[in-house]
Amino acid sequence: MAKEKKEELKKRLEELREEISRLDEHCLLLMAAGENPEADRIFAGQRQNGIQRRRDRLVKEVAKIKKALNLPIHCPEREAAKIAELLKLNRVLALGLDPQEIDDTFKAIFRHSRQVQEMVT
Repeated sequence: MAKEKKEELKKRLEELREEISRLDEHCLLLMAAGENPEADRIFAGQRQNGIQRRRDRLVKEVAKIKKALNLPIHCPEREAAKIAELLKLNRVLALGLDPQEIDDTFKAIFRHSRQVQEMVT
């Protein structure tokens, strides 16, 4: 693969990851708003279903790029860093969510994302 193409794919991967992070932050805010009190129901309701569909579309594109760049689907360090960012956002914005609920919820979301990516590759 040409160097320019690789760089283009890496840039697009970062853009997709930033958009996914914004969706995750939106989910966190919906959880805090009481729209979804149960961790295993993060995508319950029409708005969350829209978020899930959008996130799944982005994750599929991420999977294609990872495959082209020979990157692994699972990156535990990245997932841990994303959860840490969400926990920090919970504290900074004083959302009052239980840190364990955030951890459990987003681990489930990340598991789902890995399953979606595995179907693509």
